[in-house]
Amino acid sequence: MTDTQRSRSALQSLFADNTSGDISPQDLRDFLASTKLYMENRFVTVYDEATVSIDCNSGNHFYLEASGNRTIGAPSNSSNRLSDKMIIRIKAQGADRTITFANTIPNGYRLGADITAISGVVTEKTDYYGFIYNANSGVWDMVAYVRGY
Repeated sequence: MTDTQRSRSALQSLFADNTSGDISPQDLRDFLASTKLYMENRFVTVYDEATVSIDCNSGNHFYLEASGNRTIGAPSNSSNRLSDKMIIRIKAQGADRTITFANTIPNGYRLGADITAISGVVTEKTDYYGFIYNANSGVWDMVAYVRGY
């Protein structure tokens, strides 16, 4: 049994009138595969470790309280993600923290011509990093970087 994402109009026609009872178990599974099952735009706290793990199946907004210098690892489940946008919010605990983003291919992070480098997060401040998934390149392109909240 393969779950298939269906278009919005296909789902609307499927569920518009079920008086005939034609909705199959596979139709229901396809419906679930087509909808976002997580709290979008709600920050998911990630575990503070030397290489931070991001799982795209758990959401698209992530929060880290960094108690040391950290590498943000290439996200897992990028190909199964439910959103092509991601925000990572990082707060430095106890001291300034150096943050690096894994630039592995596939699924790593890539900086562009406008954002060529990032600075460390200042003690007790929060920085925000915004990404869009580039399926053609298989990487998360950094499109926003805001410091000092």
